[in-house]
Amino acid sequence: SDNQLDLRNDEVQSALVTKCREFFDSNPNVDQVAVTPEDGYGWPPQFASESQLQAQRNAGQPARLKHHQSVSEPFFRAISSIAQPLKESHPDKQLYTSAYVNYVWPPVTIQRLPDNVTVAVAHYNPADYAHPIGSATTDASEQFKTVLQRWTERTESPWLYAYTVKYALDCLPFPIADRLAADIE
Repeated sequence: SDNQLDLRNDEVQSALVTKCREFFDSNPNVDQVAVTPEDGYGWPPQFASESQLQAQRNAGQPARLKHHQSVSEPFFRAISSIAQPLKESHPDKQLYTSAYVNYVWPPVTIQRLPDNVTVAVAHYNPADYAHPIGSATTDASEQFKTVLQRWTERTESPWLYAYTVKYALDCLPFPIADRLAADIE
């Protein structure tokens, strides 16, 4: 079920740049536009090259997440390629994207994303909703703390996409927004 666009394709990138420019031109009061994949997996076969996967392993990041190949490297390389021409034509606008499932870890071969890219990092995989982020009590919590720290090295201010009302949170008291804020400070 390959339902994702092949963002490595120059024509796809060019079409997305054109659509984003048209959107900004038609909506001058809008500050950002989203370029995010479909929910889930479904990436083209061999979307990430072996050298990209090896770079992730060398940096201590997983090359596979929940039985799916990591696609962080090619995905964020494509996002950077889309963001650069948008920055030239619309310097005051942002390109919003996500870091999720098998592209939640930041790319290791890109030191810094363009400053017009906003990344929402999903607290999903790895995640432990019953403990504070970075809690030494669980591997998932400590791993996600590392994910967030690495994102702060790659982009100015990553957003946290928190799953605050999910089935996995039924063990927590509501409302939990204050607890989440305290956990990530």
